[in-house]
Amino acid sequence: MQAVEALAQKGRLNFSQYMAFALYDEVYGFYNNTPYTEHFITAPTRSNCFAYAVANWIMDQEIECVIEYGPGMGKLAHEVTHFLKEQSYRLDSYTLVERSKRLREKIKALYPNQFRFEKTEAAPGSAIIANELFDALPVRRFKWDADKGVLEWFLDHEVVWLPAEVPKELQLIVDKYSPSWPNGYLFEYCFGYQALFQDFLSCGADDVLLFDYGYAQEHFYHPARYEGNVKVYSKHQMVCFDYKHAGFVDLTLPVNWCQFKHCAHQSGYEVHQFGDMSDFLSEYHALDVIDYKDPVVTAKAKELLLPNMMGSAIQAIWLKRKNI
Repeated sequence: MQAVEALAQKGRLNFSQYMAFALYDEVYGFYNNTPYTEHFITAPTRSNCFAYAVANWIMDQEIECVIEYGPGMGKLAHEVTHFLKEQSYRLDSYTLVERSKRLREKIKALYPNQFRFEKTEAAPGSAIIANELFDALPVRRFKWDADKGVLEWFLDHEVVWLPAEVPKELQLIVDKYSPSWPNGYLFEYCFGYQALFQDFLSCGADDVLLFDYGYAQEHFYHPARYEGNVKVYSKHQMVCFDYKHAGFVDLTLPVNWCQFKHCAHQSGYEVHQFGDMSDFLSEYHALDVIDYKDPVVTAKAKELLLPNMMGSAIQAIWLKRKNI
């Protein structure tokens, strides 16, 4: 059975349900049936200076337990623990939270008995680390119709747009920005931020260090973004969205930083530091580990550190639990 046939058997799906299937289904999902490195590049896979900076941050904060969400192939975890051992810094545990069974098996094969995969009881002194986690959360997709109001994307053997039930939080955005939207304007909203922050709290995490890309809300819902913000990647190239490509392409949505900060605050976290990833890497001594004699290694590191490249496209966000 092909992915499209499997989708047809599921009945009507909204875009969030479709995206969850396309990315995470154990049989057809992108993260379970596609060679991981063929489609995108992340900071940890580009240069070990990223892991070096994260390791220095862990030591500076005297973190005892690390929980990494969405570790991919485990490269960041492996290099962070390597650098910590070089400095004789002992962690009580390093736990990986990865929903893809295939990737969990890959990590176990690459790094046998090195990491935990089951979260234990909440422990003080824990920290959450995640790279490009929030941009992979499933989202719902909507369309502004000047006559009918807000319509929602559904897949029911084919794509259909139906009148939407608009929650209060989304209605506030529609009321504020729709007067400037052209007819047919597409937009998305992620309802998963709050649950993820609550999960962080359940881990006992006092500190949360995240790396992701996104926009301020006024840019996220700018009228010029009339085709929506969902990005589709295949083999390092951005491609057009087609629901029939489920399982063969990566789907991602930039983070809405206003919504992100609001949900973090509602969950008991406050923003301690927010800025370009390059600034974070420089602050935590990423430059010290680069082998400048190797031009290839140096060029890859520059992508994370120089303006107008990955280092400024991705933000580093450090959250602290309030009242600790």
